Amino acid sequence: MQEKSFLFGISTFALVLVLGLCAYSFYQKTSLSTQIEKLNFEYEELSNQYSQSGFADTLSLASAKNIISKLDESSLKWSEVIKEINKTVPKDTKNNSRLDIVAYSGAGGSSLTLNVSTLPDSENPFFDVADFIKAFDSSTKFKDNFVPSISSGVTAEGREILSFSFSTTYVEEVPLLSR
Repeated sequence: MQEKSFLFGISTFALVLVLGLCAYSFYQKTSLSTQIEKLNFEYEELSNQYSQSGFADTLSLASAKNIISKLDESSLKWSEVIKEINKTVPKDTKNNSRLDIVAYSGAGGSSLTLNVSTLPDSENPFFDVADFIKAFDSSTKFKDNFVPSISSGVTAEGREILSFSFSTTYVEEVPLLSR
């Protein structure tokens, strides 16, 4: 008899537990549904306020073109910058670049950073780096030239290669009309 009352007690406890979890789950679902309805109502209200304010219609085609033209005037033409970099890099007697520009990186304004390495067939890579810096220092298109560090490596053939980061600022030509 005690065995039946013990099983009855456990089954009653399990039933109460399951009913309690069902009630909690239903309460959570109802609470979430209420919150979703409230957020949807607020969203609709804000959307109506936005469309009634007329702000959505303030940007006309003419003002958009004006903004685009101002952005075009103030933006840097990277194709021109890269052309100037390639013109400035020292060349050998066959007009081939004596250094390899591995990566270009532009920041805000006209600041840029180049990752550069010497070529494996260079007779004296340190002179190539010095000539590179000298070429940019003597160029009127670049200013604030800086090499923070130079790393040295060796190829499989035993040739020394130098890699370095080069920071500079591109100097744009200012048209006579805007001076």
